[in-house]
Amino acid sequence: MQKIAKDAFVIVQAGYASPLIDRADVVLPSAIWSERAGTLTNTEGAIQIANQAVEPAGEAKPDWEILLLLAGKLGKHRRIPC
Repeated sequence: MQKIAKDAFVIVQAGYASPLIDRADVVLPSAIWSERAGTLTNTEGAIQIANQAVEPAGEAKPDWEILLLLAGKLGKHRRIPC
């Protein structure tokens, strides 16, 4: 694994604490598996539904929502017609 340069600006999107978060300039708190709904594909190729069990802690959000908000701030969010 490569080391991060000391002068690098580091943004981390994560659901758990780690040494990388300690190094980050910006942390985007991501909801963990029990805090979001979605689907999973198992090793046999079967799709499984995952229901949200609890509300995200603090300011955590699902990954898709973090990316959508970031795209909006960057002026890159477009509505997709239904």
